[in-house]
Amino acid sequence: MYFQVTRIKGTTYLLTQAGGEGDAAGAGEMLSWSQVAERVCQRPGVVMIVGPVDSGKSSLTCYLARTLVQAGVPTAVVDADVGQSDIGPPACIGMGMAEKPPQTLGDIRPSALYFVGDVSPDGYLVDMALGTQAMVRRAQAAGAKAVVVDTTGSVYGPAARRLKEATVEAIGADYLVVIGDEGSLGHLLAAWRGRTKPEVWLVKRPAEARVRSRVERRNKRALDFSRYFEAGGPAEVAWEELWMKGGFLGAGRRLEDAERRRCEELLQCPVLHGERFSGSVWLVVEGFFSKQGLDQVKREMSVAYVGLVRASAFHGLLVGLGDANGQTVGLGIVEAVAWHERRLTLWAVPAGYRPQGLCLGRVRISRTGEELGRLSPGDLGGAGA
Repeated sequence: MYFQVTRIKGTTYLLTQAGGEGDAAGAGEMLSWSQVAERVCQRPGVVMIVGPVDSGKSSLTCYLARTLVQAGVPTAVVDADVGQSDIGPPACIGMGMAEKPPQTLGDIRPSALYFVGDVSPDGYLVDMALGTQAMVRRAQAAGAKAVVVDTTGSVYGPAARRLKEATVEAIGADYLVVIGDEGSLGHLLAAWRGRTKPEVWLVKRPAEARVRSRVERRNKRALDFSRYFEAGGPAEVAWEELWMKGGFLGAGRRLEDAERRRCEELLQCPVLHGERFSGSVWLVVEGFFSKQGLDQVKREMSVAYVGLVRASAFHGLLVGLGDANGQTVGLGIVEAVAWHERRLTLWAVPAGYRPQGLCLGRVRISRTGEELGRLSPGDLGGAGA
């Protein structure tokens, strides 16, 4: 099998396959949805769908899942579009088995979640790739012979290209289906030129695909969050008793009261909590602080870096609830923090669940799904990549 390069209207197509077993359409020819479905039915595997925002990715994913189920192929769908999730809540990668032919992706009940923590993949390449991999493996372990993976609409720029490359490698994609025209997404495909896996197919963007405004997309997320948290209930957790991911809480040595009060004196603002690491100190503060005092904290504590986190950053913070195996069981919202007791009050789903671990997200929301703000990767001391 080899890639044949064809130029049409001054645009170079890099993905038409010819020759060998299972070769794709002829030079410059795109496959129809039915042709893609027929080929996957003949040789089921992992199918990754790629395309820009509002290009019909979810519709194609649903069509493939429906056709595969109708053909008797055990099928799962992995929804890795964290901003516009259909399987599970936003900020998560969801997986569900298609037990009957779905009419929409929302018909598929989520059976596993991976909490990424943000509604955008920006800054979360590792989380996105590993999370999608984990969900594909869960699907295969559950008996799926075909796994269709829907992805985000992030397709332009080096970060988007690297994310797609990493995801293809992580999930072992057999087929890469690209929704695009006139080679507009050719920049994504250089990594697979001349390779036999994955097989790369182009399909046209459906004419009926509707472009949604940013407001519409935001409103959909709010509605999805609101519906999800309707089933919630209160929960209190002591973070030092749990595994923690995505932040500094519980990872360092808690500052003694005398150390914390000295930091207050130097910064000239309340310091509610602090933890020390080998070369840094992280402090939770309120109000305005003295920049001169920040340098004094560094000198007195002999550290190269002092991370300051506003206490308000934790208000409404979305968190993932984890079990002893590190798997996501549900989501919670931080509604109060008792810093001295080192306890969090959550509104959690499932109600009454006592997690063994927490993953701190980067979105702040209310129970009704209103987005109160977003943090940047690293704001809470967690690594972003």
